[in-house]
Amino acid sequence: MYMSYLSVHIVIMYIDLIEAFGNLESMVGNIIDNTIATATYFILFLLRFNKLIEHGIVTVREEIAKSKFETVEEMRLYFTYHNISDKFGRYAISTTLVIATLWYLSPMLQLLKLDSDDGEKKQFHFYDIISGQSNESTKAYKLPFRAYAFLDYQDDFQNFVIMYLYQFPVMFIALSHISAISLLVNLVLHICGKFSILSYRIQNISTNSNVNLDSVIKEFVTAHVKLITTANSINSALQVFLLVELLQTTIRMATIIYMMLLVRLSHLSFTLFIVL
Repeated sequence: MYMSYLSVHIVIMYIDLIEAFGNLESMVGNIIDNTIATATYFILFLLRFNKLIEHGIVTVREEIAKSKFETVEEMRLYFTYHNISDKFGRYAISTTLVIATLWYLSPMLQLLKLDSDDGEKKQFHFYDIISGQSNESTKAYKLPFRAYAFLDYQDDFQNFVIMYLYQFPVMFIALSHISAISLLVNLVLHICGKFSILSYRIQNISTNSNVNLDSVIKEFVTAHVKLITTANSINSALQVFLLVELLQTTIRMATIIYMMLLVRLSHLSFTLFIVL
């Protein structure tokens, strides 16, 4: 259901990008939102249909359900990695949720600020009466995310509310993105924890004569091959994820730096004009 909504939203975002050609500020705003939405859509598509990722997730889930620690040291080794993934996921998702919520609420907060400013400026000063000017400010409604609007919302509050509510699920794009990354981090650190346990067991093989070394070594080899297979599956999926992240981050950073340079150059030109 959410993928269907996201598909429609990405289409109208690209329509808005086409409409914005020639307007640098609008294009930059669209590209910044569009790249993260497109990358998230592709990542969610991979999580849903990529067999390697599915195999890795199923294997890790089974290992977690059947995991048994022979000693306290093995438990300590595993939870060293598990705590890293737990803290990363918790803090990353919490921070992203706060940022996405504030970003979505920013237009409403701006409207409330304008309403309070208008309430303080209800009185007309003598100069305004003489010149025929009014202190009442005109509002231009703005949506939290750039997209092509089929309704004229900038001067119509009812249409603005409709478009504003329509964009509410867009807020979960960032959460979906960071959740997918947290999932991959969790899978990788789980494999690291299992490798550390296997290494610890190999280093502490019992030399007791009652222990069948052949069966123990066979068990170690089987566990190692299984871990290698799972790690290769996750590694193949991780390569695609990293490529998507590299592309979207590069595009967004290049766009932001370009805008910063333009703003800096415009300020520099204005300063030189004043000096001259």
